[in-house]
Amino acid sequence: MLRNNSLLIGILVIALFSACNIKEEGCLDIRATNFAFDADKPCADCCTYPRLYLRVSHTWNDTTPFRQNQVYITEQSDTFRIIRLDFLLSEFELTDGSGLVRRIGETQEIFCEEGGSTERTDIPDDIIVINLTNLTYEIGTFASDTLFQEGSCIIGLSADYDCAIPDSIDNNGPLAAGSIFYDEVLSRRVLGRMIIQKDTSSIEQDTLFLPNAGFEMEYPLNRDFRTGRPDTLFCTIAYQEWFEQIELRNQSNETISQQMTNNIPGGIIIR
Repeated sequence: MLRNNSLLIGILVIALFSACNIKEEGCLDIRATNFAFDADKPCADCCTYPRLYLRVSHTWNDTTPFRQNQVYITEQSDTFRIIRLDFLLSEFELTDGSGLVRRIGETQEIFCEEGGSTERTDIPDDIIVINLTNLTYEIGTFASDTLFQEGSCIIGLSADYDCAIPDSIDNNGPLAAGSIFYDEVLSRRVLGRMIIQKDTSSIEQDTLFLPNAGFEMEYPLNRDFRTGRPDTLFCTIAYQEWFEQIELRNQSNETISQQMTNNIPGGIIIR
């Protein structure tokens, strides 16, 4: 009888010991939003990382909001209204105090044609289409354990995208064939497209293709992704700056588009 009791106790001890050694599976990356404090076994591709968003405020000047289909007056006393506006921001980068640069984790596949050959490449999927109806945009995820002190982005697209073959991109994004960011007449990608009524006494509308200049915009930051929490950049766009020294009724669409492109960097602030 004593022997049977000893055997039973031994089995119970072994079972209890085995149960205590069952490892809890979870995300062990402290940079992740779902970091599991009580886990001791890494999971497979279960970690999720902080997302960075862009919140946009559309203004005419410091005190007047800017809205689609509303009449505004330029410094040259031209009255106009914008029927639709779409433009691009891309290549968002965050830089820490040591100069380390990070970009988002998501990528998209493109095919580039260079020197008569076609090559596949993956690029960060951080091209954002800004318009007058949406106020919040998702830039992407940043997996980092540092404090970022500076940020930058491109107004429009950099020259790195010039090689992308439109027909090779299988989505409805700005690089794809048939995108509104491609000027069919001049066979080139553009920074943005504006449908505008340049004279409110007429019903005529014009389409302006804003040439892509790839302006780099830098701004100070104080963003800490070590907490594993999402964060937001705030962007203010002052459209009065876009129309500075532009004569809507006297200049050609090509001249207006080029002058507006040159004015855009002075009318965008990110913080």
